[in-house]
Amino acid sequence: MITSTSQIAALYGPQGSSGLQSQKAQSGGAQMEPGRAGSATVIESRGQNMFLLETAGLRFEVQSNVPLVKGEQIQFQVLRTAPVLELQIVDPGLPSQARQALALAGDVINVKPLLQSLQKSFFSTSGSVLTGSAVSSDIARQDSQPVLQKMDAGAVEQLIRQGNYTVKATVTELLGENRAVVRIGGESYQLQGAIGAEVGESKVLQLQSLQPVPGFVVLNAGGVPGNTQPLLLTGQMQSLPALVRALQLPLFSGLELLQPTQQQLLHSMEGLQPIQLQEPGAGELLKTSLEQLGLRSEILANQGKGQDTVAQLKSVLAEISQIFKGQEEISTAAGRILATLESSQFIQASLQQENGVLFPLLFSFLEKGYLLVDQEAGGRNEEENKENDCSCTLHLTVEGLGNIRVRCVQTAEAVRIAFFLDTREKADFVATFGAELKETISSAPLLSLSFAAGAGAPGTTLLQKILPDDQSILDTSA
Repeated sequence: MITSTSQIAALYGPQGSSGLQSQKAQSGGAQMEPGRAGSATVIESRGQNMFLLETAGLRFEVQSNVPLVKGEQIQFQVLRTAPVLELQIVDPGLPSQARQALALAGDVINVKPLLQSLQKSFFSTSGSVLTGSAVSSDIARQDSQPVLQKMDAGAVEQLIRQGNYTVKATVTELLGENRAVVRIGGESYQLQGAIGAEVGESKVLQLQSLQPVPGFVVLNAGGVPGNTQPLLLTGQMQSLPALVRALQLPLFSGLELLQPTQQQLLHSMEGLQPIQLQEPGAGELLKTSLEQLGLRSEILANQGKGQDTVAQLKSVLAEISQIFKGQEEISTAAGRILATLESSQFIQASLQQENGVLFPLLFSFLEKGYLLVDQEAGGRNEEENKENDCSCTLHLTVEGLGNIRVRCVQTAEAVRIAFFLDTREKADFVATFGAELKETISSAPLLSLSFAAGAGAPGTTLLQKILPDDQSILDTSA
């Protein structure tokens, strides 16, 4: 049973305990990641529902309607870190999978932070110079000695200053306002600055910096830099690994350590947009995307089909965690998605009793989101078990609108749709789009369309379905 209580914690500023070194404070702060579990001691009560907690060498003040006692040890799960830190008290007797589900239930699968970390993190190799196709994940998996050497921004810029890294760029389009599209190593890039060339002409560019964005100067016929301002790369950052190869830099981005099929998978999931679900073939696209998550990877492995899971997201994330072991930004981003997938698997297994099928959503603009499809056991005769009847519920949290629940029931004859939001005012606002929604429904006549209040938080709603009634959990989410 989930006991409704107020939110436990809003962070008013972590502070190192007196005498603690900053390094220790930073290591404690690293533990405050969504999904992480930990324990804290109540140091003192400051009145008006304010308390001072200490965990991992950090002390911070929280606001809580949950009664806390000085000296009390509490077990918590980090729900979110922005805009304020929110913690959730959990029963220490809960299985680890259930504790993880408390924080990650209903989370969307968002690979964008991982892709950004891979693209901006640069590495070199110890003992040899590898670029582009010479790098393989097989090399990175060698356990005899580390082959990856992380290069921070300063080391990268020093390497560039010491070398003479040039590339040939052909102008393919002039955009005006000193902007041009050029072709470098088979990829297109947009540059800001005066390149001094017409469409079809080529210039030799010398790399001046790589971070925060690549910058170049144009070399004249004698190979001497001109007096023009640097050209800055302003678009197509997803092609940065190709640019590194074209420049023959003795370093590579983290993304290059992955196989091309793995890179393509991350890009396709990051680029999935709602508009694509309104186009022909949307159902097949969504089905393929869900299959690529790897939620059935263990089942396939038990069936002797382990090779089919290699290119699925779950396997790719496990490989990333191994390759970039010790690289906190990348491993944390990969671990977060992997934990969300495992949480979805745990929840799906728990839903078998309810005959429901859970589909996590892949859209990064959502804060929370999943689709729950009812899977009825069926009636005793054909009349009670119509093949064309189906029902599902979409649970969302969207910035600006808050929690949304959409209940859809479709029969062979008609469709019924009910929208629930967390306030009556929001429901009235969404109802103004009712006519537009009716025009988009073509599978069957719309029998009813309603808008009301009553939507709960997606994560809490899901947990209420999977946790046994006699299991006491203190839910302190907003």
